[in-house]
Amino acid sequence: MSTDTETTDEQPPSTETNGQEAPPETPPSTDVDELQRALANERKRWEKAERELAALRKSQMDDNERAVAEAKEAGRAEAWAEVNSRLLAAEVRAIAADRLADPSDAVRLLDLDGLANEDGSPDAKAITAALDTLVKAKPYLAKQQGPAPPTSRVPQGARDGAPSHQEADDFLRSTIRRHRV
Repeated sequence: MSTDTETTDEQPPSTETNGQEAPPETPPSTDVDELQRALANERKRWEKAERELAALRKSQMDDNERAVAEAKEAGRAEAWAEVNSRLLAAEVRAIAADRLADPSDAVRLLDLDGLANEDGSPDAKAITAALDTLVKAKPYLAKQQGPAPPTSRVPQGARDGAPSHQEADDFLRSTIRRHRV
């Protein structure tokens, strides 16, 4: 008696081609745009639901609990505002380091409020655009792209024996004579 068993499970078609895996299909850009819009809509719905839940919880609190919750929220908001302002200033200085001779000039001269996203985080594109505008308006702030300044000609390093004052005096006299001519 033969025990032939047939399997009815179908295997998915192989993704291999000539021993190599086929690259995964990327959705067309219209699908990606549609998915991004759907994600943005879901995030808005989620934020709205969170706000409604917070309002419901707040309405069920007595006066003391409500005052404590409001004080906590005010402190949290103030702390986040301070952190975001420091983060924004640091980001501006970091991006300005490539463009300005003194990156702290950017923090003093730019309106930092317009360089943050809605959530308070730094907007790198806006910072870059503002720095480009600043350099065009005030080119003397830009980092100079030229040869390095000349190094001093003062002898440096270890010398044989103790240095004498006479050697230093002679060096200074010869340098002065060269520059007078």
